[in-house]
Amino acid sequence: MRCIRMWVQKNYCWIWIAVNRPGKRFVGFVSGDRSTQTGLRLWEEIRDIPVSSYCRGLLEKL
Repeated sequence: MRCIRMWVQKNYCWIWIAVNRPGKRFVGFVSGDRSTQTGLRLWEEIRDIPVSSYCRGLLEKL
């Protein structure tokens, strides 16, 4: 599973997404600002799921 952070800059709404890439599923997401607090909200949502890697900018990778 990977944790991915992407954003919509026009509205300054940041969407943090956790994706199970092999299973092609979203396993969690939160929206908010770029703060550590928003990242921790996502972490709390997925903390029981093993994470193998982290990356940012899903739209940049597609």
